[in-house]
Amino acid sequence: LRHHAAFGFQTLEPWLLPSEVLPHAAPAPDASRCCPCSVLVCVASCVCRFMTTLRELDVSFNKIRVLIHDRLHRMLGLRTLDARNNRLQSLPAEFLPPNIQYLNAARNAVSVFPQSVCGAKHLQHLDLNHNMIQTIPPETAYCTSLTTLDLRYGQL
Repeated sequence: LRHHAAFGFQTLEPWLLPSEVLPHAAPAPDASRCCPCSVLVCVASCVCRFMTTLRELDVSFNKIRVLIHDRLHRMLGLRTLDARNNRLQSLPAEFLPPNIQYLNAARNAVSVFPQSVCGAKHLQHLDLNHNMIQTIPPETAYCTSLTTLDLRYGQL
């Protein structure tokens, strides 16, 4: 795992990922040079299991297609998750970590408003701009902790 200066992960060495999650992984980059672009395609369970006290996770500007609930849900200390500019097509119904306050999933391909938002007791800021969401469910009215909801440049 190579760490980016702004708390983001630049690359996750393929040997950390289970082969069924990333079957076509490129060889690990040479440790002596820095990879100029992000190539993270998933967050491995081993990362989530040992980072239970992590407060901020920035996986933006990668190629992530899926955020897996049972992995992120273990991150009890996570308050901020930045997953913008990836290839997410959805956010699973039970996806949100229990103490999440800030979620940025802007500039993805999310087409359905995540139902998990309504059950997130601490979520204050949700950024889903530049996605493909066409409707907002009525249950969103019960999201009492949500103070900012950004759906600009979508398909509403």
